This record gives sequence, structure tokens and C-alpha cells, in this order.
Amino acid sequence: MKITILRKMEYKGYYIYVRQFAWEFEYLVANNNGEIFNDRFTLKPGLKKRIISLLKFGHIYTKQQVEEGEEIILSGALATVDKFNELGFQAIRRKVHKKNLKKKCSWITRENNGDPIYLCLTHGKVVKMVDGEKPVHD
Repeated sequence: MKITILRKMEYKGYYIYVRQFAWEFEYLVANNNGEIFNDRFTLKPGLKKRIISLLKFGHIYTKQQVEEGEEIILSGALATVDKFNELGFQAIRRKVHKKNLKKKCSWITRENNGDPIYLCLTHGKVVKMVDGEKPVHD
């Protein structure tokens, strides 16, 4: 599957990536704390266009349709960042973050430069994997 980055930009201290793949338009909003937020919508073309694109004989969308999709998803990304910067929302995020610090960890395994690691999904902490030991972080 081909992923096309339509736009990369910075807005109010957040990095925004707008991309398109298959029939999806998606934005990723990232901050300096390593948090990533995303949303997407589907702009499904007609059956004829889908068949042509699956056979790789042409493009799914016209240039105008891509620009319209980009504008729609970008407006959602900017609204998300504006919501993050509201004072009331920041207080709610701090409260949820404190609550999450008390939760039990939920772990997944990943690989980092060839080394196996555990990633705590609850707290966003990384721990080096050691055989026979349960992952723990501070």
C-alpha cells in the first residue's frame, strides 16, 4: 500500500502530518512529550475507480479531490490542536494522567535497533527485555 504525505507542518507547538492511503485521509498530531493523536475519514470512490486503482492503471482521486480531502482532514487536525490548548482540556488531561499513573501496566513487546524491549502502554515507559523476568519500571 502506498502512503502519501500530503502535508507536514507545525502548529502551536504540535507537529501535524496529513497523509492519504487507499481510500483514507488521516492526520497525526504529535507533541514533544511523545504523545500521538490521529483521526481519519474514508472518501470512497466509485466502483470503476476502485477497480482501476486496484489494477494499478490509474489514480483513485483527481487532484481537486485530493486537495479537498486534505483540507477536510487538516481542519480536523487544527481543531484538535486548538482543543488541546484550551485550559479546561489541559486540566482534564492532567487529571487523567495522574489517574493513569496509578493503573496497572499493560505491556507489549517491540524491537529497538535489534534489541527486544517491553513498552508500557499505560505509562509510555520502555524497559529492556530480560529472559525470565517480569517487566517493571519506575
